[in-house]
Amino acid sequence: TDIQVLLKEADSCMTALAQYDEMLAPIQKRLENIKAQIKEYAQSQFRDGDKKVELASEKTVWTLSKTITTTVDKKKLEKDKLLEKYSTQTESYRLTSKEAKE
Repeated sequence: TDIQVLLKEADSCMTALAQYDEMLAPIQKRLENIKAQIKEYAQSQFRDGDKKVELASEKTVWTLSKTITTTVDKKKLEKDKLLEKYSTQTESYRLTSKEAKE
């Protein structure tokens, strides 16, 4: 596949979608606000030992899951001169795009 053909098609798709962004922005903002309120309510419904709370409407089941994670105190490891000894590097890739200047 010719990469230039794919890039041109991606431009076309992004232009088509941008037309709807402005129209959908107020709806998306309202939905974000609603989701925050749903999350707050669901969080208040947790009891000891619960790992999730579910709320249902006619069309959607909202699930708020709780996870507990353990983290490492990097400052203490650094202070004890152990951070460098146990640090590892990982490699990852992230594809981003932005509008080209004409």
